Amino acid sequence: MECNVGKKDKIIRLFIALILIAIAYFYKESIGNWIWLFYIIAIIMLITVLISFCLPYKLLGVNTCGKEEKPVKPTKRKRR
Repeated sequence: MECNVGKKDKIIRLFIALILIAIAYFYKESIGNWIWLFYIIAIIMLITVLISFCLPYKLLGVNTCGKEEKPVKPTKRKRR
């Protein structure tokens, strides 16, 4: 598995997962049976954050990971 979930995408997924968990926890009586769907979606999002891989992204050819940047080598100064 190669990385296809970038840093910004991970932050957004983590934020949404935490919101879903909070909604499911604090509003469990008002959302009823939907509580399990909230938890399942949050867990899936947290797993994708941890492993940096999203299967739907792979199937759609999406990659938010970006190219690996090579470190810039310092240039040597010419002596006069």
